Order: sequence, then C-alpha cells, then structure tokens
Amino acid sequence: MIMPVSPQKRLILAIVCFFFGYLGIHRLVVGKIGTGLLYLCTGGLFAIGWLVDLIMLLVGSFKDKEGRYVLEWL
Repeated sequence: MIMPVSPQKRLILAIVCFFFGYLGIHRLVVGKIGTGLLYLCTGGLFAIGWLVDLIMLLVGSFKDKEGRYVLEWL
C-alpha cells in the first residue's frame, strides 16, 4: 500500500515546532487551523501536545490537513 506524502518538509516543521510549537505555528502551516488556534490559546495544550507533535514529526507519523504523512526531510 502506498502512503500519500505531504509536500511539507519534515525538517522545517520540526524546527518550527521546536521553537514555536507552543503557539501552534506548525499546525497552522500544514493547514490544521482549528488545532493551531487551540494550541495558540492553551500554550501547546499545556506543552503536552507540543511534545507529542514534536515526537510525531521526528518519527514520521505527523499528518497534514489532508491526511498525508509529512515524511520528506528536505
């Protein structure tokens, strides 16, 4: 089975998530507006959601709005 791959780059999103994850910027970039605003209002879901997203980005299981995996590093 072929997994759909997002055009977003994992390295860029991981860096954005590391520095601005508590603001939800990485979620806004991939089109997840609702959860991006939720992260903005709650400080990255009290830092737990930020950490989970960072780990998911690093291991390749983070998805964009369309359900495509963010897999490409560069």
